[in-house]
Amino acid sequence: MEEIWKPIPGHPNYEASSMGRVRSIDMTIVIKNRYGSLNTYKQPGRILSAGKAVNSGGYRGYHLGIKNSVMAHRVIASAFFGEIPKGMVVNHKNGVRTDNRIDNLEIVSQRDNILHARKIGNHKKTSNGKPFLSVEEVTAIRFFWVRGKRRCPENNALCVIFNRSHTTLYNLVNGGFYTHIR
Repeated sequence: MEEIWKPIPGHPNYEASSMGRVRSIDMTIVIKNRYGSLNTYKQPGRILSAGKAVNSGGYRGYHLGIKNSVMAHRVIASAFFGEIPKGMVVNHKNGVRTDNRIDNLEIVSQRDNILHARKIGNHKKTSNGKPFLSVEEVTAIRFFWVRGKRRCPENNALCVIFNRSHTTLYNLVNGGFYTHIR
């Protein structure tokens, strides 16, 4: 696949590539020296190094100019897809947050992004800090759950095994949680 470069909106001296890279373009810099005359020099463009630098969320970032750090996936997506609408986010289709190739990025709602992360196993914990249940665990709970009996020993055992409350498992079995798993 041929690498395609497009300008990054809001950053006129930088371009993003379809392969997930960012570069500066050739620039002419004019600086006033201490004697008051102007010095001009050419600064050749270069591909910026993201190195192994990732933020706490696992995303790559770049510094575009002074005090202007950006998330790589967002600037690359905006260069190819246009401005990201309010309330929308950039999703990595394969779940690898450092893979910023344009064919791996898509603009989705926050809800769809979370559902996608759960589906591929990237969203590891619930709001109370417990890990999400796997598809196999949800299927097992639904299979072994005894319907029609309130707080029976079998259901209580499932609560202990999966470290969840009776209410949580009841809602899971009756379609309140994990509705994406049949």
